[in-house]
Amino acid sequence: MKITRVLKHKRYVGDYLLNLRLDILNITITASKSGGLSNTCVDRINHNAYLIRKYERRKKLLNY
Repeated sequence: MKITRVLKHKRYVGDYLLNLRLDILNITITASKSGGLSNTCVDRINHNAYLIRKYERRKKLLNY
């Protein structure tokens, strides 16, 4: 029971990290099309970067 729960959580964390990384790419692509980074784009990129660091640490802890 616990093993399947941990595996599901690992899969969820991996999928969430992938979505965050793709979101950062989409933000930078749209910002480059519009001509520059606005404050909201920078805030979203920073927020996503903090979340990526948080969930990478969590994923690393789950591997132990």
